[in-house]
Parts: sequence; C-alpha cells; structure tokens
Amino acid sequence: MSNYYTEIAKDTGMFCYGVRDTITALESSALEALIVFEELECERIEMKDTVTEETLTKYISPERAADDSNFKDRQGVAYDILAREQSKPSAK
Repeated sequence: MSNYYTEIAKDTGMFCYGVRDTITALESSALEALIVFEELECERIEMKDTVTEETLTKYISPERAADDSNFKDRQGVAYDILAREQSKPSAK
C-alpha cells in the first residue's frame, strides 16, 4: 500500500483507480500490482450498438445501472443488451 500512496504523492501517473481505468489496465497487461476492494458493487453490461454493430462493455454501479441513458448512444438510440452480470459483496 505504501508504494501505491508514494506513486500518487509523486504524481508519476503509475497508478489508476476506478473500475473503468482498472479494467483498461488489466486488459492491456499494464498492471504490476492490483489492490481489490471487496465491498465494491458493480454491474458488468455487454451491449451492442445497433448502428455500428460494435460490442461495448460497461462496468457501472447499481445506481448508474438504473439510469436508462447509460444504455443509449449519443443520439439516444438504445443499445441491445447482450449480457448483464452483477457482482455483490460477499457476506461475512
């Protein structure tokens, strides 16, 4: 943990936080260490743009998942939902 805080204090850019930045770093194999917060509630939603046929994946909080605008493109066209997976904190 001390290395993480040192990188933040030095502002080296060698750290990330948040679901989106962390997933991007994981997918590009750019992580040396990963610190996980086990109480994180997140929903993984795989969607398809009906115009471009592009597949998108979003990781959002349950609150943001309740907002329909997260499932539309900039023109307001709804994406096709391909898959939804919700992670919940483990019971202790």
